Amino acid sequence: METCLRNARTDRDFIHMETRFAESPFWAMLRNFSDDQPAHEKLDACVLDRAPVVRNGLIEEMEILRTPRSPKGTGWFAGIPAAGAWQVFSQGGAAALHQKWGPVATRLKNVLLDETKSDQPVERSTVHIA
Repeated sequence: METCLRNARTDRDFIHMETRFAESPFWAMLRNFSDDQPAHEKLDACVLDRAPVVRNGLIEEMEILRTPRSPKGTGWFAGIPAAGAWQVFSQGGAAALHQKWGPVATRLKNVLLDETKSDQPVERSTVHIA
């Protein structure tokens, strides 16, 4: 249901931007979608949370990272647990990332910094595949 509502709200937002056919009965009906909730939740900071993920073909709950860029949450960055990477980065910066994950940490630091930006949320489902 959540995905259906998010898609309908995204369509509604697009239809509100399209003004050429505003008087058409079909478009008018679509413009009057039943709610005015945002299509994407807004986050101002990174938050650790728990959510279902798919790992090795099984659904399980694990700690994920919800960010302004990915408000639905991220389980992994290239196989590295996103929540763990955020904790390490928050406590020790790029040096701590490098110590824990080696050379890949240089890119991981940039990914984490990009995730803190809220300019455009990235569509991701709450189910993550490892």
